[in-house]
Amino acid sequence: MLPEIFKLPCFNLCSILATYCFFMKRFFFLAFLISSTYSFSQDTLFLDIDYNKTKSENAVYYRVEDRNSPGEQDLVRTTYRKNGDVLRQRSYLQKGEKLTRHGLQKTWYDNGQLFYQEIYKKGKRHGELVAYWEDGSRRRHDIFKNGKLKSGKIWNRKGEEEKHYPVMIPAEFPGGEKAIADYLRKSFPVPETQKSGTEVRLLVRIRIGQDGFVDKIDIIEGAPHWYNAVTTNALLNMPKWNPGSFMGEPINVWYTLPVTFRK
Repeated sequence: MLPEIFKLPCFNLCSILATYCFFMKRFFFLAFLISSTYSFSQDTLFLDIDYNKTKSENAVYYRVEDRNSPGEQDLVRTTYRKNGDVLRQRSYLQKGEKLTRHGLQKTWYDNGQLFYQEIYKKGKRHGELVAYWEDGSRRRHDIFKNGKLKSGKIWNRKGEEEKHYPVMIPAEFPGGEKAIADYLRKSFPVPETQKSGTEVRLLVRIRIGQDGFVDKIDIIEGAPHWYNAVTTNALLNMPKWNPGSFMGEPINVWYTLPVTFRK
């Protein structure tokens, strides 16, 4: 005896199959649309040792930008080492091209141990900052409110509590900004060929190394070759800075400087 479905009139069976095909097409199209939307909400960028964009074959890191992550933030950037191990994760609010840290921020050691995590609220530390040593033992525990430190403790590798110091200490030129301006003014001769009453401007980034000396220069907005060369030479020969530090350890610090040749 035939099953009941085979006793249906032919036109009913065709109708059922057509309806089934219609809904299956809609289902697969919807699945493709969802998948495509999620994929297009992520971008992958390749970065060099200084976290500047580069080609994949020259990359030391790569960064995934996710605009579809749940939470108050508009953008989550996760940076990975080339071997795929996670290095750090940053969350931001975005308005136009301006990014403001907001939410949970994390950084990991090479061995996979969490280095530190902290919470930002609209660009300011707000809440706990907890840091660990490579073996997982506690390193520091700070409490912030609207960017201001309320309390904090620091421990060395032996687990002994130490005198508290800031999370970040920026590199500083001896004498401050006035001394920088004086050095730049004295170090940049104006060529005779430059017309009187004119200015030639450059915008440069300098890196103060862990030893306190300028060791790298990027010209963001340049000028004719002579000006670029004189600027580079003068900045590379700057006197020693007081190096910057993070969590008590020396770090490389980038600064942006405007340079003006005025006649």
